[in-house]
Amino acid sequence: MTLKQQVVRILRGPTATRIRFTFPSGGRTIAISPGTFHYVARALENGRARVSPPAAMVPGAAAQYTGFSGGAVPANTMEVPRILGRIEEGHILHESLHCAYDLLGTNIAAADDEASCYVVSALAFLMTGVRPPRWSNEPFVSAGRVARGLLARYQRGDRGAHPVDPTNWQVLRAVLMTHPLYMFPWSGTNNWTLGPVPTGGSYTHDG
Repeated sequence: MTLKQQVVRILRGPTATRIRFTFPSGGRTIAISPGTFHYVARALENGRARVSPPAAMVPGAAAQYTGFSGGAVPANTMEVPRILGRIEEGHILHESLHCAYDLLGTNIAAADDEASCYVVSALAFLMTGVRPPRWSNEPFVSAGRVARGLLARYQRGDRGAHPVDPTNWQVLRAVLMTHPLYMFPWSGTNNWTLGPVPTGGSYTHDG
């Protein structure tokens, strides 16, 4: 099975099919559902998006999505490591949500973009039984609090996409805004310009 086939399988798998939640961004509500991940799976199959082994990732990143042209990797590419287990699957779901926002041209602040992607990873880890010591660092700790609230609703059988807990959501956003990986995302190239997460900017979402 090729790397792309593995990723498509994850995006259509049982974990992605259970993920559904809403969150506020820029005065409106954004909803994440299984269809979000299925959309990216179709984009990979028809060539609108790509997947490749790590080639030019930001230092400290476990996986990465590139949505712009002119860089070391083609636009609309998910760089993912060799898929060894549930941790890598969580990272793939994270990057696929970045991909969905780009391909759909979603107007969303970078802090909300990242926060929602970390919630997706945390949900995947919790639903597949990944032990907390394997994801006990920030921003996963704060994302886990948001995800546990959502998972409690899933387990009660509540239907529909559930809103994130507002307090835990804001804590997660604050953690991301002060995290070195997002404060100075280009530090590996000696570029200490603040990234879009702490400055209230957005990632490039031009599809």
